Amino acid sequence: MTEPRTMALARAPGESLLSPIHIQDIMDSLSRIMSEMQELIAARELQRQQTERLLAQDEALAPLNRKRSEAKHSLLLLSSKLRTTLASIHRTLYASKELKTRIRRKQHTLFIASSSLQRQEEDVKALDEKLIELREFKKGRDALEAQPTPLIWYCLMISLIVTLPDIMIIMMMSPSSVQ
Repeated sequence: MTEPRTMALARAPGESLLSPIHIQDIMDSLSRIMSEMQELIAARELQRQQTERLLAQDEALAPLNRKRSEAKHSLLLLSSKLRTTLASIHRTLYASKELKTRIRRKQHTLFIASSSLQRQEEDVKALDEKLIELREFKKGRDALEAQPTPLIWYCLMISLIVTLPDIMIIMMMSPSSVQ
C-alpha cells in the first residue's frame, strides 16, 4: 500500500498513474516480490524437507537410542559387578598377603626350631661320644678290677721300692733333718 503512494509522490505533475514507466516499475516490483516469494517458498520447502529428514532420523534412531540406553544400563550393571569383583580381589590379595606374612613368620619359627634341634642333635652326639668314652673307661676299670688284687699290690710295692731311695735322699737334704 505504501508503494502506490510513493509512486504517486514520485510521478511528475499531470502524469497518469498507469503510465508505461510506472507499469514497468510495478512489474519489476512484482517480479522481485515473486522471486523473493519463490525463494521463501523454496527455503520453506527445504526447511520442511530437513524437518522431515530429522524426524525420519529420529524415528530411525529411536531403536538405536533404546539400545543405547539398554547398553548404558548394562554397562552400569557390569561396572557395579566389576567394582564388586575388584573389591573381592583386593580382599583376596590382602588375605593372601596376610597369609604370606603368617607363612614367613612360621617359616622363621621353624628355622629357629630347626637350628635349636640341630644344636640339640649336636649336643646329643657329643653326649653319645662321652657316653661311649665312659663305657670304654668303665670297661677298662672293670678290667682292672677284674685283675687279681695282689698284682696291683706288687706294682705299688715295686714303684715304692724304686722311688724310696729318691725319697730318702730328699728327706736327708731337708733342713729339718740336718738339725
